[in-house]
Amino acid sequence: MKKKTTLIILIILAILGVLTSAYLAYLHYTLVDSVCDFNAQFSCTTINRSAYAKIFDIPVSILGVFGYFLLAIIPFLLIKKVNFKKINTFLSNRLISKGYFLLSLAAFIFSLYLTGLELKVIGVICPLCLISQILILFILFFSYNIYKTEVKNEN
Repeated sequence: MKKKTTLIILIILAILGVLTSAYLAYLHYTLVDSVCDFNAQFSCTTINRSAYAKIFDIPVSILGVFGYFLLAIIPFLLIKKVNFKKINTFLSNRLISKGYFLLSLAAFIFSLYLTGLELKVIGVICPLCLISQILILFILFFSYNIYKTEVKNEN
């Protein structure tokens, strides 16, 4: 797959993540029940109103909006062929793609942590959270491919 196609896929996945997280943030701040409340075991509302929905008093969904936004901006800048050397002589596409991969990996690990809380502690599954977790898994996969391509091109 071409690098540009992969970058476009990453942008699309990240935008879907922003939208999913934004909806979860909306639910967090309103008293509206989610459209994905199917029963007692599958409920976005239950997860969003749990004690685990915030970290340092910041809703996890807000962290998701900013995280996915960052995950959309970086491939966008790579498509636009921003010369990172002009910003900092230390920066290269390889370093940017490695940082992007590591950011994706951190997001995936955090996502696994949240899934563990849902399953083991809260005992409820949030369908939109599962969608977010699938998105970050695909972002991780494609970010690794971009990093591999950059390493291969540099050698």
